[in-house]
Amino acid sequence: MDKKLNRLRHNWQVNLVGLLSCWLSLWLGFTVLFLFNSLSIGLQLIEITPLYYFLLDIHSLHNQVRSGQFNKTKVITALTKYLHRHFNMLWGGFIADVVGVLYAIWQMNLNGFCLLFLDTFVWRGQHDPQEALLKNRNRVNWRMKGP
Repeated sequence: MDKKLNRLRHNWQVNLVGLLSCWLSLWLGFTVLFLFNSLSIGLQLIEITPLYYFLLDIHSLHNQVRSGQFNKTKVITALTKYLHRHFNMLWGGFIADVVGVLYAIWQMNLNGFCLLFLDTFVWRGQHDPQEALLKNRNRVNWRMKGP
């Protein structure tokens, strides 16, 4: 039990660091964008959050808590859907590829920012490692809530 609790605490701390780095990159991106008027650097800092949630979001409890619409398969499906299409026009295959890549980037951004807000305001406040371990053993440790 101690080993499992330590692993859950470690995963919790890693994801907390990821969440804080996403908020820091978002804040730095908007600061650079508005104060220094640097569009390229500001957008690159803002894009760290969707990339984190697409590539590095691997906590096992996320799949149990989140709804099914915020997952990686939606982005991959959007990309592969347009890679095999061909529009009936000059360079139709190339244009379909560009549309697919842009649509996949849009889906990745939408999922990344939605998951950032979901993790910040819903998931982080309700699930800690001890509570998750007790739920897995069918013993729930409910927190006392005020009136």
